[in-house]
Order: sequence, then C-alpha cells, then structure tokens
Amino acid sequence: MNEIKKEKIDLFYYLSQFGRMLKRTWWLFIFLSVLAFGILSVKIHWFYTPRYVVSASFSVNSGGNACYSDYAASVTLDQLNATFPYILESGALKKIVCEDIGIDPLPGTITASVLDSTNLFQISVTSDDPQTAKTILTSVIENYPTVAKYIIGDTTLHMLDQSDVPSEPVNRISIREEITAGLFFSIFLYILILSFLVWSNHTVLGEEDLKQDINIRCLASIPKTWTKKRSHQKVSDPLISDHVTPAFIEAFHTLCVRILRRMKQKQYQVLLVTSCRENEGKTTVAANLALACAEKGYKTLLIDGDFRNPSLLQHLHFQKTPSSEHISSENRAKDTLQEEGLSENILFGHPSDYLDILGSKQPVMDAAVSSLLNDTGIETFLKHCRPKYDYIFIDTPPCSMMQDAIRFARYSDCALFVIRQDYTVREHILTSLELLSETGCPIIGYTINMTNRSAAGYSSDKYGYGKYGYGRESYQSMR
Repeated sequence: MNEIKKEKIDLFYYLSQFGRMLKRTWWLFIFLSVLAFGILSVKIHWFYTPRYVVSASFSVNSGGNACYSDYAASVTLDQLNATFPYILESGALKKIVCEDIGIDPLPGTITASVLDSTNLFQISVTSDDPQTAKTILTSVIENYPTVAKYIIGDTTLHMLDQSDVPSEPVNRISIREEITAGLFFSIFLYILILSFLVWSNHTVLGEEDLKQDINIRCLASIPKTWTKKRSHQKVSDPLISDHVTPAFIEAFHTLCVRILRRMKQKQYQVLLVTSCRENEGKTTVAANLALACAEKGYKTLLIDGDFRNPSLLQHLHFQKTPSSEHISSENRAKDTLQEEGLSENILFGHPSDYLDILGSKQPVMDAAVSSLLNDTGIETFLKHCRPKYDYIFIDTPPCSMMQDAIRFARYSDCALFVIRQDYTVREHILTSLELLSETGCPIIGYTINMTNRSAAGYSSDKYGYGKYGYGRESYQSMR
C-alpha cells in the first residue's frame, strides 16, 4: 500500500514539475513555432519546384503478315517491355526530342508504364512548366516509332487517351497541412525539451526534496510577495513592516516562534543566517526575523556580516547612514570595532527600542575584513554583545562562496539555512550544509524562501496560516 502511494506522489510531483516548467518556458514554444513557420516559408520560396505531369495511353501494334499478327504482337509486346527503359536511358529518344523542340538539355523527364500481358502502355512527361510538358509529350509520340524501329522493328501507336495541359502541379503544397505538420513538430520538440528539463532539474521545490538526504527540519515556507514604495516601483525584498500580504507576515511570525522556541530550549543566543548562493533572500529573512523578534519585546541585534558587500541597511530602507545620535557610545562592541579601525565604516542604528542594527556604510577592504574576522576578534565581539541583547542575528555571505560564514559559524550558537525555491541545485545545498556542520555549529532548521503556489504543489499555506497559522485575529494579538 505504501509503495502504491509513493508512486502516486511521484507521478503528481513530476506532473507538477512539468506544469511549472511549462509556465517558465512558454516562450520556448512560441520560438519553436515561429522557427517552424520560418522553415516552412524558406521551403516554399527557395526549395519548392512545382511539377506538372501530362500523359497519354496507347496500344501497340506491329507491322507484318496478318497470319502472324498474334505472334508478332506478342513478340513486340515482350520486346517493348524489355527495351523501352533502354530506349529512354540510351538518350537517343531524348536527343531527337531536344532537336525537335529546340531545347537542350531536356527540361523534363520521360517515363513509361506497361500493363502486364497487354499491348497497352502509358507515357508520362514531368516538367516544371505545364506547356513544356505537353510539348515534350507531343514530340515523344511523334518520334518514338522512329527510335523503336531500329530496335524492335515497325510499330504503330494507337492513342487511346491524352491529357490536356495541366492547370495544377502534382506536388501542390497544402498550406493547411504544412502548418499543421509544423505545429505538431513544434509541440513534439517542445515536449521533448520540457521532459529533458524536468528530468535534469535538481533544484529544491519543497521539504520533500530534502527529506531523504538530511534530518534538518523545515521551519517555514516564505511565500513570494512584493511591496510598493512611494516611487510606485515594486521591491522584491519586502519587510513585514511594509504593506505586504498577511500570508507573508504570518510566515515570518511562524518562523520566529519556532526559532525562538528552539533557541530557548537549547539556551542559544546567537543565530547565524546563511545560504548556499547569493540572491536566495537570506538578508530579507534575517531582517524580517529580527523585526518579528523585536516586535515580541526581545532586545535584538541584527549584524550585517557581509562586510565586503553590505546590503542590510538598504534592505531595511535606510535612505541614509544612521546618524551619530543612533550610535551606542557605551556599548563595548563599538570599542572592539574601534580597536580594529573600522568604527568609521560600521555603525549602530536604532530603528526601534528593541532592535539595533550593525551595518556598514560601504564595502570594507579584504585585509580589514580578514583582521576583523579572525577567531579572537569574532569571539571577543560576540562576547561583548551577548550581555546586552536577548538575541543576536548575523546575516553572513553565502557559505559556498566565502569563508566568512564559516568563521562566524564557529562562534555562533546555531544556524538557519535559507533555500530559495527552485533556484539552487540540491547537491550544492547538501555540500554547503556539510561545510556548515563541520564547524560544529548546530543547524536548527532551514526555510524555503520565495515559494510559489504552483511549484510542484508546494504552497506557502503549508507553513503559513493555512495549516499552522494563527489567523488575522491571532496575528493582531501577537503584535
């Protein structure tokens, strides 16, 4: 029973993947269709030659004594069946016809067919011009007995039927059939490409894709959403403080509840937030997680650990660098930064009473970053910050690209791994998780970010307010 159920799930999974890939590559079908119609146009204008056929049916009689007429006719018929192809291939008849119509080489082909055991046969002429085909046939009828006389003796052709000048070619192109054939070919090729893409796709679409490989729990699924700023431009890194959907807000509050529960159980204080690749949304997750934690009344510190490419202040919509009045002068963490010579670039911002932000105004030189991220510096820095905050969240660079995340992980209490749906190859994610685990930093879970309802059947409702959520009224009470 379990095996049957598993097969059904796999079938639904691949069908859903097929549908998802169909949405992503619809333009490919249009391209293939246009390409097919383009090939059809080239075929018609450059490679198509109309062929016109005229024919005539004859009976063959031989000359000679009447008492031997039956025998002579039989012999003539046998000779005709055997020699007529030779007459055509020898070129004698073609040469006479060319001289007769005054065209060389012959602009057409001459064929003949004989009805078995009869003295009836048909001559056909094929040419790209209907009048030329008719002219050649007339010349063949007039000159054939002269050529045949030297091979099988005197023969008489009695015409039974002769076609008129054809008005349509025998190889006439049906535009409807060609378009239908091109469309079916495009569909076939498109399905073939889609099947290959689905078969070769190894990105993560949902929790099921990692269940067999890791024992880490998926803590939340963050739906893809947008928010509009005053400039009426869509921003792809929204905050729960912006005008976003309730599902997006609930997803982060659900994530926050689960993370804080686990951190309290293990007495963890410092959480590292990282991912495998860039553009997976880890900074957005870290920022919203810190905002959700601060809304619950916890003193929270959010650190932009990507000193080489800082973006946290931009994600939090700081139009300007925090002013000097936002700098905590009594905080000993600032003294640590001053000792490293980075106090001019790294500032503390206070957007709320419960949230402090440690961000960089501009990228820091690699040498200075290496000095700041040495083991003693990180340990000392976090040691100074722990007594002043309930929770500390560190947004680090992707762990597969920089060693900064690995260095932070050695002195963090736990880590949260961010996976963007249908973005990173599963094998790369597993490698990054292995690198992170080797530091000894426990990974308390992962979150699938920017989920789409249509992707392989996975929905944000699984971890939003559809299954585990609290509803609008409960959310208001949480806030």
